[in-house]
Amino acid sequence: MISRRYLLLIALIPVIIGVVLVLSYWVYRARSQARLWVYPARNLPQETPAAYGLPTWETVTFTNGAGLELVGWLIEPLESPNGQTVILVHGLSGHRGGMLPRAAILAHAGYRTFLFDLRNHGESQGTVTTIGYEEGDDVVAAAAYLRSRDDIDPELIAVWGHSLGAVAVINAAAADPNLRAVIAESGFPNLEPDVSTPIVKALTGRPPVPTTGWVLWFMERETGVPVGQLNLYPALAQISPRPILFIHGLADEIVLPMNSERMYAAATQPKTLFLVPNGDHGVLNHMDPAAYSQQIRQFLAQAFAQ
Repeated sequence: MISRRYLLLIALIPVIIGVVLVLSYWVYRARSQARLWVYPARNLPQETPAAYGLPTWETVTFTNGAGLELVGWLIEPLESPNGQTVILVHGLSGHRGGMLPRAAILAHAGYRTFLFDLRNHGESQGTVTTIGYEEGDDVVAAAAYLRSRDDIDPELIAVWGHSLGAVAVINAAAADPNLRAVIAESGFPNLEPDVSTPIVKALTGRPPVPTTGWVLWFMERETGVPVGQLNLYPALAQISPRPILFIHGLADEIVLPMNSERMYAAATQPKTLFLVPNGDHGVLNHMDPAAYSQQIRQFLAQAFAQ
């Protein structure tokens, strides 16, 4: 006679198999999503500065603290050069070419600009991205390169980053007290679930796995650094008395505007928050070009005058 315990075990086998399959699926999803963060699609610039009416530039290379060679463009101003330089930093899966519209705004206002590809992006070396945890070192290296040149005033350098680039420039400003001002556009302070969930949806087209911790665990295994501990709030506290401008689109569904609002609240004076009505991620300079350009020019003019 077959025992009741044996029958119960037989009945549980499909349940156990089902649980294992579900867990395996979520582990696979978590690892796949983690790899999209740390191994973003590598895109190359398709246009040169000339496409934006910027006729004078040079392609340069420099090395970051990890020994990786990074590639950039140093673009000369168009009108009334003021001797001031702004480093422009792109977002995830981007490249230096994506910052050319912003470089054109600055070139018309007399600023020299330096656009470069972050590690593991564009033409720069590197195999992993750390979502801003180490990319700040790339910005610090870019500033060090500029200061090594005889034609750059080492005391007149500001930084402007978009999305991942915003994270990088905030970390860089905390590490490099000689950077004069910070513009953080469409950035985020950490990878908490309410921050990372819409970003994951944008990357994958699907909702994130139920346990965000799994994704972070895989990201840390892939990068070798504790990216889950990314936290800009201590860095924000170190930027003052240098000014910082936060820019965000109110219609941004990838990096929600609450991120810049939270960072603005945490930062100390001098600080400015510029919210763009109907602005989406990455296209804020197209929504109201006149207001956008005026805000940038006014902020930098005041920052460099201090």
